Amino acid sequence: MENEVSKEVIVTDIRMPVGAMMSFMLKLALASIPAVLVLVFVVYLVSLYVFSMFHG
Repeated sequence: MENEVSKEVIVTDIRMPVGAMMSFMLKLALASIPAVLVLVFVVYLVSLYVFSMFHG
């Protein structure tokens, strides 16, 4: 992998119908809900552990 060449790509324009963009944004919003729930649960567990260390 010594001779790997770095190539850059610059996107200047995306043509997408409004309906397709709305569908994409709705799917993105719905997909983010489980990710946020998992993140909240992990933060809850970490904070429980940290607070239990201080309040013995």
